[in-house]
Amino acid sequence: MASRQNWVLAAGGFGVFDAGINALSILTRILPPPVFIGSTDLFFPANRHAPIAADLTFDTGTRADQLLSAAFDWRETEKQTWQIEVERTDGTTFKLADGGRRFETTRHAPFVGPADEYPDTYQDFAGLLGASQSRMDATSFQLVADAFLVGSKIEVEAFSWVEHSHPG
Repeated sequence: MASRQNWVLAAGGFGVFDAGINALSILTRILPPPVFIGSTDLFFPANRHAPIAADLTFDTGTRADQLLSAAFDWRETEKQTWQIEVERTDGTTFKLADGGRRFETTRHAPFVGPADEYPDTYQDFAGLLGASQSRMDATSFQLVADAFLVGSKIEVEAFSWVEHSHPG
């Protein structure tokens, strides 16, 4: 499996954004527009051409912007972490975890969905294709492109899939 993943860290690959774009899609759905990249540190392995990790801050034009951030990192060797946490100004908190499977809020009991979201996604996709329709939102892709444009490139140690677990 590891050898089949090399394309994601090759020139033109999205690197860690291959999986991180899902979190950015959720972010742009739950925040009112616009959402911009404030700053980004991109961590490129010495032997690769795409980032293995990224630390991002976001700008929405509000005073709370210093609290909007994301961290994506494929160098993690422990259990994979996939979590989004939001705290509203009224103190209500929301947490999406376990690959989007678990939703928790301070106001309700946790909701745990199916372990695999792909069957529903593919069924929805098939329905759109059958109806000759599309549901495209390029906002998250724009955030990734902007991260590459404004990001600071930081070279880190060489990376090998054999030494690290990979989320996909």
